[in-house]
Amino acid sequence: VGDAVGQSGMVVGATGSRLITARTSTCDYCGRGYPTKRCVGCSVAVYCDSRCLKAHRKVHGKVCHALAKEVSEAARCAEKLKA
Repeated sequence: VGDAVGQSGMVVGATGSRLITARTSTCDYCGRGYPTKRCVGCSVAVYCDSRCLKAHRKVHGKVCHALAKEVSEAARCAEKLKA
């Protein structure tokens, strides 16, 4: 999936966002493996270092808030299913 959110992971919905629980193996900016940083706004985007996080900020910032809302809604739905 080549969208503004990232190049790897589980893809859901029309926005191309990945589920928070999806394990990713590549940086959302450069595509290299083993990311160690995660976006604090949405917790969806992952990066291999602070340079990639900063470089991708302009692109990711456009979808970050929407992703955070989507993740929050998914968590609420999961809680309802548990009940």
